[in-house]
Amino acid sequence: MTYLEFLIRAKNQYNLHSPYVFNLYQQVLNTRLHRDKIGIVLSGKQHRTIYKIVNTFHPHNVYIGTTAPSHIATIVAHATQHNATIVSSPTPHTIDMAIISSIDEWKQISKHINPQSIVLWLNPHKNSLAESQFATFVADTKVKVSLDMYHTAIAVFLPQLHKEYYMLR
Repeated sequence: MTYLEFLIRAKNQYNLHSPYVFNLYQQVLNTRLHRDKIGIVLSGKQHRTIYKIVNTFHPHNVYIGTTAPSHIATIVAHATQHNATIVSSPTPHTIDMAIISSIDEWKQISKHINPQSIVLWLNPHKNSLAESQFATFVADTKVKVSLDMYHTAIAVFLPQLHKEYYMLR
């Protein structure tokens, strides 16, 4: 899917019917970051999204997949004020947050996800293989809500939520 096709199909806060998703969008995703206050230069929308999510949820154990760029760990460290443990292998940790970009990484960590965990999927529309892997991930029964923002997607596992998929601008 091209970025233009994505923008035509994507929604904003006026199309969100879930109170949880609406609040997440309004209070976290749709806010501006003041560069002078965060102490790190974030070069793109994906980096800002990662920073906002990590800074909001304050995870203790963060799994960063092997396919993620090395600077993602720096963003996580700054967003948590260096209070998060970055794990390279999920065993024996329960994962509070994961940053992945392949179905193989998801299979490796899925047993270590709890209902309060958040998974960030990087570049779900990079190519057709990435899109098909992301579709497989979204179809997983553990994933309750998926927020696709083209460069980054967020998965939420809270059991009280209904299974939903949103494409957000």
